[in-house]
Amino acid sequence: MKLYYAALMVAAATSLFTAVGCNNSPKTSMGENPPAITADATRKDMVTGESVLVTAKTANLVGAKDIHWTVSPAASGAKINPDPNTSNTAGFFTADQPGVYVLTATADAGNGRMVSSDLTITVHGRNRGMASEK
Repeated sequence: MKLYYAALMVAAATSLFTAVGCNNSPKTSMGENPPAITADATRKDMVTGESVLVTAKTANLVGAKDIHWTVSPAASGAKINPDPNTSNTAGFFTADQPGVYVLTATADAGNGRMVSSDLTITVHGRNRGMASEK
């Protein structure tokens, strides 16, 4: 009989917490809208030596507004020069080697969480016979 009452009490407590909406999910700056980030570029195809404008748009962030950019593969000579005047939400991507690069924009979403967005850019080598080619 005691086991029955103990199970009944656990069920009642669980129902009570569910009914009042106890929830450990972090709150965002704009109600229940989740934090988000979207990375984009003016072009997704380019030639070595060119620069392409990359941007990151964020929504509903609680934490810091600065964007952190990474490029993969990292050892390829490709880089992003972010503009600190835009909290690093914009910058220029360059690569000196042909390849497919994944650019990742990451931001602090608050409450110990991070949000990120990937962007793929294909870099082509310069055509043979161009004056800038060695």
